[in-house]
Formats: sequence, C-alpha cells, structure tokens
Amino acid sequence: MTMKYYDDLHTAIGDTQVTARAHTCSVKDGGVDAVAHYLNLHCQGAIAVIGNGGSAAIASHVVTDLIKRGVAATALNDPAVMTCLTNDYGYQDAYARQIRAWHKHISMLIAVSSSGQSGNILLAAQTAKSCGMFVMTFSGFMSGNDLRRMGDVSVWTPSSSYGHVEMAHQAILHDAVERLTEVDTVKAGSKEAPTGTVEGFARISAMAQGDGSSTSEWLNSGDK
Repeated sequence: MTMKYYDDLHTAIGDTQVTARAHTCSVKDGGVDAVAHYLNLHCQGAIAVIGNGGSAAIASHVVTDLIKRGVAATALNDPAVMTCLTNDYGYQDAYARQIRAWHKHISMLIAVSSSGQSGNILLAAQTAKSCGMFVMTFSGFMSGNDLRRMGDVSVWTPSSSYGHVEMAHQAILHDAVERLTEVDTVKAGSKEAPTGTVEGFARISAMAQGDGSSTSEWLNSGDK
C-alpha cells in the first residue's frame, strides 16, 4: 500500500497558510492559533458558514461543532431555502440574499471554496464585507484566488487536489473549534485572547515586516 496520498495530505495541511493583518504563518508554525483567536473574538455574535458541495458539508460540520460549544452558528445551506432562491433569483445570489437578510445578527462569515473562485461564494463574501461582517475564507488551488484576497483572515491550502484541500479545511476548522473548549474566555463581548493563542502565534512575530509591533498588539488591536 502506498502512503503517498497520506504523505501529501500531511504536507498540504502543514503548509496551509493563514494570513491575518497582512502577516502570514503556516499551520505547522502555529497558524491555527489565529483561526481560533478570531473565532473567539466573534463568537459573541452569530457565525454563518457557507460552501458548495463538499465545502457545504464542511460548513454543516463546523456549525454542529460550534453549536455544541454554545456558539450561535448556522450553515446557510437549507435545501428548501437554497432551491427557492436558486429558482427565483439564480444560484449566484442564493447565499448573498441570505446574508443580506441575516446581516444584523451575524458577526462573522466563514466562506469555504476549494478553488476560491466559486461565483456565489465570492458574491456572498463581498456582500458580507459590505454589510460590515468579519470574513474568514478557506480556499486552495491558486495562491492568488479571488476568495483568498477577500478575507479579513484567509486560510489557503497549497494543493490542487480537491480531497486534500477539503480535508485540510475540515481538519483546521475542527482543531480551531476544539480550542474554544480549552479556555474560559468564550463569552459575550470577550476581547481577551485564548490561553496559548498569543504564545503560539509569537512564532510569526518575525514576519511583522519590521514595523516593531508585537504579536499581542497585532492580534488584539483594532479587532471588530
């Protein structure tokens, strides 16, 4: 039995890049700390998660995990709603219309697209940003894909394999959500970083492009 598929998956997960505030760190160097940090900051409001196909399944999975931890979350992929909006307005607008309807109640949108080029996901992310939501994106394939460029926090997996990209996204989200149970700061209005987040993310402080700012200041200053 060849282990190449699994070796490549291990590499894809470890090399996944997390970018926040123009600073980038790989998962193997602590990037999941940033994902968990921003989930923590925004779990005082509702979190919406969207995707197509396998990414829609990832959306439903992470919403289940968030709800189990007491976080208000929803996957905007209800079949009746999606087929209605698709039939009446076209698939391109199906997620964006839901975001416009929910925007007063949603603090963060997590947008998942393996290619980073799905039209309905891009329109939804654009709509969310115009409504003032914090947007976290998960993508793969081309490093310059449109979705990656739209995220306040972007998670990009450097692989052209749908399976590897989807499993990397699922694993990273699972890891980040599980970290919410390891801290006591998941509460309404919390601005405190989870225990271990700043320490873990200190490994990317050298990437601060010489601006002299500390990792703690970067993570905590100006968060929505």
